Amino acid sequence: MQLGTPTTVREVVSQRLARLSVDANEVLALGAVAGGDFELDTVRRTGVVSAHVLSDAVDEAVRSGLLEEEPGRRLAYRFAHELVRRAVTEHLSASRKAEFHLLVAEALEARGPERDGRAALAALAYHYAAAAPVGGVERAVGYNLRAADSAVRALAFGEAEDRFRVALDLGVADSRERLEVMLRLGEACHRAGHADAALDAFRRAAELGRSHGDAEALARAAIGFEQAAWRPAMHDAESVELLEEADAGLAQDDSELRARVLGGLARALELRGEPSRAAFARDESIAMSRRRSDPRTLGSTLAMAYWARGSSTNEEVNRMLLEARDLGRELEEVEIEGEALSWLVPSYVVLCDHDAARDAVALLFGIARRLGEPFLHHVAEHYAAALALCDGDLAATELAAGRSQEWGKLLTGRDASGTHAIQMFSLRREQGRLAELAPVVRLLDADARSTSWGPGLAALYAELGMEDDARRELRRILDTGLGALRPSLWLASLVYLADACAALGDAEAAEALYPELEAYAGANVMIGHLVVCYGAMDRYLGTTAAVLGDWERAERHFHAALALNTRLGARTWLAHTAYGYARMLLARGARDDRTQARGQLGLALVLAQTIGLPGLARRAAELGAEAGSAAPALPDGLSGREVEILVELAHGRSNREIGRALHISEHTAANHIRSILRKTRCANRTEAAAYALRRGLVPE
Repeated sequence: MQLGTPTTVREVVSQRLARLSVDANEVLALGAVAGGDFELDTVRRTGVVSAHVLSDAVDEAVRSGLLEEEPGRRLAYRFAHELVRRAVTEHLSASRKAEFHLLVAEALEARGPERDGRAALAALAYHYAAAAPVGGVERAVGYNLRAADSAVRALAFGEAEDRFRVALDLGVADSRERLEVMLRLGEACHRAGHADAALDAFRRAAELGRSHGDAEALARAAIGFEQAAWRPAMHDAESVELLEEADAGLAQDDSELRARVLGGLARALELRGEPSRAAFARDESIAMSRRRSDPRTLGSTLAMAYWARGSSTNEEVNRMLLEARDLGRELEEVEIEGEALSWLVPSYVVLCDHDAARDAVALLFGIARRLGEPFLHHVAEHYAAALALCDGDLAATELAAGRSQEWGKLLTGRDASGTHAIQMFSLRREQGRLAELAPVVRLLDADARSTSWGPGLAALYAELGMEDDARRELRRILDTGLGALRPSLWLASLVYLADACAALGDAEAAEALYPELEAYAGANVMIGHLVVCYGAMDRYLGTTAAVLGDWERAERHFHAALALNTRLGARTWLAHTAYGYARMLLARGARDDRTQARGQLGLALVLAQTIGLPGLARRAAELGAEAGSAAPALPDGLSGREVEILVELAHGRSNREIGRALHISEHTAANHIRSILRKTRCANRTEAAAYALRRGLVPE
């Protein structure tokens, strides 16, 4: 049938219904309540229309144009349009509609257990809930709970959340059962990524646990609350209080529940800034689990070890996470394995092992697909974006960051926009597209005094050549004091200010920044939990020391940064390091500095052109004066790709490792190395490595 506005459809449907028999109207009404399409057997089982007139009534409805027969072996029908179905239901009173829902529910139920699949359970849950005003409340509660469990098994956590809520709203008669349902609701909300709803459910479950004097239920609620709270990094104080209350209520002997409470308490205390108390709780949880030979609880506690960085070394944290991952695999506990993997990625980055981090990300994607949790997808994608930016794959960076943002939109109670903003700022900066932000620069400037935007704004101004604005922002931050930035993204603030300082040649800023940066010498700069990674901190130390004219110290830092960024496979930051080192050499102007600077500029320019860093490529070409392109800066006719491979080779990587770092096959790497040996007239890989060192392509 042709459709107009909803009002027109209602009028047309009303006119046609008026011309139909009572039986045809009943068929249409039952079908409309049953859904967009329905089987004739469902209508027959309700008994509303006599069996001997049912076929004629259906045929009459089809002839009216309101119903259409679906092709296939089963006798099924659908409405001509959803607006038609809605118009039919509008003719029913609320009580009549509820009665029809009850009839449809009973008809579906009568089909027997062979129909008891997820879709059938969902339909029964829906119809019995809609029929609650006229009866069947107990069945409505039961089917909604069964449908919720079925949805959980299918990883449809949002659907499970809805079904648990309906059951609770209808009224779970037994208060202890209501407590159990509330705990299951909290878990479904948590896994759906709805942190705020999960916290509310676990808080209400804790209240029910207290009212019943049920220490175990209170402990389960406290554990769930803490798990839901850390993802959006909120309510850490409430988590501690709830977990401490739960621990006090449990028997003070070894038990699975108490070990889990202590494990969660350790993470909550770390988030609250109490590492010594956290370490005590964590050690007791681990020891208790080992004493009880309880690998599952042990794995759960160890999987949270990333938060132990305030009381353990990075290596110790990594070992705990690896043990948790292995336990998860052995037990086939995907949640434990996924939790461990999600923290192994940034742990490996902290330990400067990007190869292992990339492998862990690939495994994490597989776990995220198996668990179906939006949060894990969101995290895996933003890890992938951060590593791709390091690797120099800007297209992959943008795609992964975009996917992470889309997954983040499914999360509630957590604002994922900050992650995306930092990643896009970093990406657009490398793409030379910061000018696109010009219309909002003044808005950011207005907020800079009351937010953590200041350092990024100073770097943005410097990058755009707005030197007066950059100096003004730098002065404002220094006058306020760097310490004011510590509560926000401290490392990000330091490196953004270092970039602005280097661009402006601001010695006063360099004096203030260098001691703060020096505390991280030798480290890999990771912002947040791998929101973005900027490679070797020594690059920033080198540029800052160069502003101060401390040439020896600057050179030492640049050598360290070149070595680390090469080992990481961080081509983007290797390019920036080579440029910064060349700039320092030219400023110093000692013997052979210009020759060495040419080699570094050649490396920077080749990488910039290969990756697609127009701003850096322009600056490198300008600094090389006569270069203008990569060719004159590269010795013996080496191509840009050959220089990249030569740098990898000089650091002792095999053909397989080179291929992996540069995303080429082992065979292609071998062909390039043969070409390098021929062009440089080197007899073997060792001579080629020495050649690269002599030419200043890699640090001594």
